[in-house]
Amino acid sequence: ERGVLDYDVDVRQDGWYFIEDPVTYRNHRSLEVYVLDISGSMRGEYLALVRKTIFVLWYYLERRYPTNLRRYVVFQDVAAEKTRDDFCCVESSGGTHISSGFEQGVDLLEGATEYDKFLFLFSDGETSSGDFDLAKRRYEEALSRFDLICYGHVNPGGRGIGGFSEYVQETARKYPNATFANLVDVGTIRAAMVDFLTFLTGERSDGHAGRLRTDH
Repeated sequence: ERGVLDYDVDVRQDGWYFIEDPVTYRNHRSLEVYVLDISGSMRGEYLALVRKTIFVLWYYLERRYPTNLRRYVVFQDVAAEKTRDDFCCVESSGGTHISSGFEQGVDLLEGATEYDKFLFLFSDGETSSGDFDLAKRRYEEALSRFDLICYGHVNPGGRGIGGFSEYVQETARKYPNATFANLVDVGTIRAAMVDFLTFLTGERSDGHAGRLRTDH
């Protein structure tokens, strides 16, 4: 504050400011939007699996970025932004309009510049009747706005993948800025992190966050 260094420290190596290979990164800040399905089917072990996944994401993102701006959204029939504490303690109820989760996530991008922008959405994929086509459009819109979308199909019973999750699983193969994870247990969380870190490694190599593929 006085403009005088009290200690003989090279601030470029100070623990608060040092970033590994800063030239290779486009940005040093992340905007992370966490979107959680809280419909009636998402309860108990489903929510526990989501929370474990998010804690692991925080670990890697805090190692990658000095600044992490985090926003939290829950949705059922409608979506709403929540504080972190409310997000982590929310109870499940109601129907499922996945489109509202994507829409609210995109709205939170307003005014965000010079951030690497990530959206992490967690759902069992059972969207309400009549919402499927709108959810598809909102997902594709979000892909054009975020550097990466990670869709977690929450599936602690290890059942088959259907509903909207099946659509995302197929569609994500067409886009370099989309990943799909079938979250069954801790082992599948580890596999999801491999995909996520692969994306970050690719970003590091070319200096850009994931870009939409235009030939599909």
